[in-house]
Amino acid sequence: MDYMTTKQIADTAGVTTEAVRQAGKKFYPHKMVKGKQTKWTRDECEVLLKYIRKKNFVGEGPSSLEGTSKQLASGDLGQMISEAVGQALAPILGEMRGRIQALEEKAEERQPLLPPPVDPRSELNRIIRKYSSDNGNPYAWVWTSLYKEYRDRYHVDIPLRAKNIGMSPMEYAEAEDLMLQLVGLARHLYGGAA
Repeated sequence: MDYMTTKQIADTAGVTTEAVRQAGKKFYPHKMVKGKQTKWTRDECEVLLKYIRKKNFVGEGPSSLEGTSKQLASGDLGQMISEAVGQALAPILGEMRGRIQALEEKAEERQPLLPPPVDPRSELNRIIRKYSSDNGNPYAWVWTSLYKEYRDRYHVDIPLRAKNIGMSPMEYAEAEDLMLQLVGLARHLYGGAA
């Protein structure tokens, strides 16, 4: 059986829940239990809405008694509740959309202030160069150790695969989308970006 809660009736009628409670106390005092949600049947809803309408709590329009009775009779309770919630949330959603748009505009204004990002190949070169100079290791040795670590961890021998197809190891890494993994490994092994 379809039913409505006090809040749903209030939202549908466009009144406060207190107005619905007053009507409920007048006609169905046995159903009004403090701290419990009251569920009203279709017939009870009609009685409550007639009383609220009679007391001029409800104005003319889409939330009138006739429309509500027809909706309850046709079993469109879920749709009616959905529409009531949509109407109640419309101003809040509009305000939130405005705030989001303002924040997006501020973010767009700030973006030109940021320097362009460094591409992975340049970052990898920087990390290797800095580690090589800081630790006194030959530049080629650092590259070789990076490729060996990569081979051991990811099971891909970049220099060997690159040699087999006539490319440099860096060209092969870029072609196979391995640069981000190489940069991450270099950061881990050699202490981050320079």
